Amino acid sequence: MNIFSMDEWESTPSLLELIQSTYKICHFAWYRKPEGRETLLASLNTDLNSMSQVTYNEVILLVATAVAFTIFRKILTKCLLTPMAKWLKLDENNVVKFPESGWKFMIHGGLWLYTFYILMLSGRHQFFHRPSTVWDGWSMDMEIQRDIYVIYVLEGAYYLHGLYALFFYDLRRKDRQVMVAHHVICVFLLWLSYVQRCHNVGILVVFLHDVSDILLELVKIFVLLRSRQGIYYRVWGILALIFFALLIISWGTEVLHATSTKSDHFFTPELCRFFVNGS
Repeated sequence: MNIFSMDEWESTPSLLELIQSTYKICHFAWYRKPEGRETLLASLNTDLNSMSQVTYNEVILLVATAVAFTIFRKILTKCLLTPMAKWLKLDENNVVKFPESGWKFMIHGGLWLYTFYILMLSGRHQFFHRPSTVWDGWSMDMEIQRDIYVIYVLEGAYYLHGLYALFFYDLRRKDRQVMVAHHVICVFLLWLSYVQRCHNVGILVVFLHDVSDILLELVKIFVLLRSRQGIYYRVWGILALIFFALLIISWGTEVLHATSTKSDHFFTPELCRFFVNGS
């Protein structure tokens, strides 16, 4: 199967079609609630109880991987990124900033490339270009494929490391509280999609969102490179503007549009009814 052939790709709906079909599905699911079934609040409580279905070994693996990320970052910063910043003759303040952006660019880039391989090149999955297949074989006790499981562990561990780094490693910024909330929400959403076996959807969201993180860190690096030792380097300033424009475009096309329109295929009436009513 050649996934780069447009004949292999399903068409995605427009945003208007997305809104219309989402309303129809949710309306169908809500009013199909059988007599005597638990209320929405009780159903949510049932779902929360199901979230505890994570083993101690999985928690230990996640924490150990987060610790490994922290150790690897310290080694990378000391042995590569800080010497590189000095070699590039960055200003003193920027020598401190460069390793942080360099680390985030490398980790987001590496995770995205691995996700790209899983979705596009491995031949094991087809739900990126055929999103209607995302729920094939779904059940609450289904086994998660090893490659997707690895991505979940790495992504979850990265954001756990990020929580530690915000307080003990990264430069202190005014938006630290916002970033703490962001990392906590990311870990929660990964956890939720894992225990509910929504991992096929989860890896699609990770794949689409990480593009923006890569571009954001590239913009920061180019901004640091454009002014050094009192000299303004126009090429880095131009690159910063170009990649900032690409960042804005990626938010519109990848994060907002693609994630939303592809999700039109994610919920059948039966699945939506399960998540709303618990049956």
